[in-house]
Amino acid sequence: MDVIFFTGDAYVDHPSFGAAVIGRILETEGIRVAIVPQPNWQDDLRDFKKLGKPNLYFAVTAGNMDSMVNHYTANKRKRTNEASLRRVTHYDYWSDKLKPSILVDSRADMLFYGMGEKSILEYTELIKKGVDYKKLTNIPQTAFLVPKNENYATNKKWNSIDLFSYEECLEDKKKYAKNFMHIEEESNKVEANVLIQGVGNQQVIINPPWPPLEEKEIDRFYDLPFTRLPHPRYKNKEEIPAYNMIRHSVNIHRGCFGGCTFCTISAHQGKFIASRSEESILKEVDKLVLMPDFKGYISDLGGPSANMYKMKGIHQEICNKCKRPSCVFPDVCKNLNIDHKPMLDLYKKVRQHPDVKKAFIGSGIRYDMILKETSDPQVNKNNMEKNFKRKFRDKKRIRNT
Repeated sequence: MDVIFFTGDAYVDHPSFGAAVIGRILETEGIRVAIVPQPNWQDDLRDFKKLGKPNLYFAVTAGNMDSMVNHYTANKRKRTNEASLRRVTHYDYWSDKLKPSILVDSRADMLFYGMGEKSILEYTELIKKGVDYKKLTNIPQTAFLVPKNENYATNKKWNSIDLFSYEECLEDKKKYAKNFMHIEEESNKVEANVLIQGVGNQQVIINPPWPPLEEKEIDRFYDLPFTRLPHPRYKNKEEIPAYNMIRHSVNIHRGCFGGCTFCTISAHQGKFIASRSEESILKEVDKLVLMPDFKGYISDLGGPSANMYKMKGIHQEICNKCKRPSCVFPDVCKNLNIDHKPMLDLYKKVRQHPDVKKAFIGSGIRYDMILKETSDPQVNKNNMEKNFKRKFRDKKRIRNT
């Protein structure tokens, strides 16, 4: 095998499961991938050894849920859902202590964060060519450790921000909190900075994320030949709760500009929307209706927030400089195109499919955007242009004064 991939999830060949997506993407590049789901880590570690040593690298993921918070809450109660962020210094509920970056404890060579398709493709291609992984220090959406004061290659266009060190966070809670202010801000920018945090005699380097995926890029990932089924080894499909929830659903976009304080989507998918083409989505519906257990009902046709499909800034140059965590709070941004027509047209076409009885929206809906919109898309566009020009004139008048 070229790559051996361990995951904490059950294996379901569905685009909602990260291990399946990464496996399919590498497969299309001619890489031989073995995926080992939920390996036995408590006994003799045989599941980690039985495939031998890969030609390129081992990869490890906790799965859709971070292993630290997978089964229990901070109060050690059985949980429903949560996520965590362990790229930098973080609070560990179990030991009631601040822990350093997971790179320190895991001793991994590199960390891929967020939706990691482009990062792992670039990394794999370079490793395949024989490049030393220690020299791969300028791939976006990756993090790694280097000794303090050591020079390393970086993208010359990137600037950097020094966070308070792990040791400083141990001494001062306010410094720990200020770090996350920077982390949140850099997660919501097009032109983000490199984040650097000292820990002992090393430093964690976190490269900025990739720009939002173009339509052709995201279509390519979702158009891969997923079976949408669990691996045949699972005799009783009812034992995989995550699969039961998403098996008859379709994801139409990534990202969310809601900026809700309880949510970490911006730290993983970003606030800028990457939408699939209508053609790609309808092709997935054609596959979905052929599933043996499909009864005519699509459980969800949405994304992180359902009604953000195809939405983006009217003037991209303004978005490039923006660092607001939310485009809709405390009020909807004047530069945001909130036209729901592309989404409504898509919904109509899905409902007109001869094998679809009903399509539901199981994702969150932002009613504040709906209330800002009229029924006429052209009126919406004209209003947005007027608001933008008025805001620009006001700023110019203030500046002149």
